[in-house]
Amino acid sequence: MKIKELLELTQHEGMASIAKNHLTIGEKPARMALKAAGCYAISGKRGWHFEGDPAVLEKSIYDFIQTHGERKNESTKASTFKPSKEEINKPIIERNNGKQILRKRVSFDINMALFKRLKLYCVANDKNIYEVAEAAVQEYLERRQA
Repeated sequence: MKIKELLELTQHEGMASIAKNHLTIGEKPARMALKAAGCYAISGKRGWHFEGDPAVLEKSIYDFIQTHGERKNESTKASTFKPSKEEINKPIIERNNGKQILRKRVSFDINMALFKRLKLYCVANDKNIYEVAEAAVQEYLERRQA
């Protein structure tokens, strides 16, 4: 479609409708092509306008589509990889007095009243919940095996 015909259509129809019914490109590429051809829109006035070389009006809108140029979605070197749950739960190696201790994050359900008591105990004794829970489980298992 020629620029001249397109400018005439913009006086009666919106760009979205024109792109949908008359062009093989979308509304945004059509607007960009009109701008590249030297056309402009005036806020408050219907349609697009052109003041310049009349030869441009006889060219096709498709001649002004920018297929090459700056890409907005360029790939970055930053990874978008999200670790899986298995990778999140990989054992952590902790060093304690020269010994390597493998730690693994786990979750479990616990009685709410018991958990509140555990939290209060940890706050009062400046301990982490996992340290106290680990010590309690360790003590329980040692008593069971003896």
